[in-house]
Amino acid sequence: MICILDVLTCDTDSLVNIVANDFYQVADLDVPRKVGETLAVTCKDDWKLFTMDQWDSDPDDNQLTLMCKPDERFDVPQSSELPKCLARCSATKPQPRSSDRLILDTDKTPDGETWELELIWYKCENSEDGLEVIGPEGDPEGSDTSERYYMCSGSGDYDVEVVNGQIKFQPCLPRRKLFLVKCSSRDNSLYRLQPLVASASAT
Repeated sequence: MICILDVLTCDTDSLVNIVANDFYQVADLDVPRKVGETLAVTCKDDWKLFTMDQWDSDPDDNQLTLMCKPDERFDVPQSSELPKCLARCSATKPQPRSSDRLILDTDKTPDGETWELELIWYKCENSEDGLEVIGPEGDPEGSDTSERYYMCSGSGDYDVEVVNGQIKFQPCLPRRKLFLVKCSSRDNSLYRLQPLVASASAT
């Protein structure tokens, strides 16, 4: 008597959580996998990385290796455990020019490389300065805000403005100083803020 055993293969129904994610790419998905065989899942954008890589013997291959099991299903992690595919930005943060009077805020900025959507923070070197805005009289001056952030983008670059190939930061400037002026009337005293201007030298 000759027994012919069916070769068990895994169906792709167990891959629904993988296939439904636009940022994954499955190698040779249309090729049937026998029990014990594997398929490789990678990030569709080759410059992006898995946020976790712990489901096979190589934690640095940036690949999710899924095995076809005897129950004819692939050993796909739970939805909550599936890694994201995100870009990584350089550990070297963009450096403002000294004339920008702006410095990296190391207390709020992560060390090393940053993941896509993570923020890096900058602050005015002088805490009494503010980020440049155009004042009411049309001249640049420091605003009430003394810090700002930039984001690690999906391209793996920080979203700092680049003009003619040069990184351009919003600089810091001294804030416009105001002083209180008392305007007296017969029965009431009124106060208003007025810009501080340098007085003319006595002649």
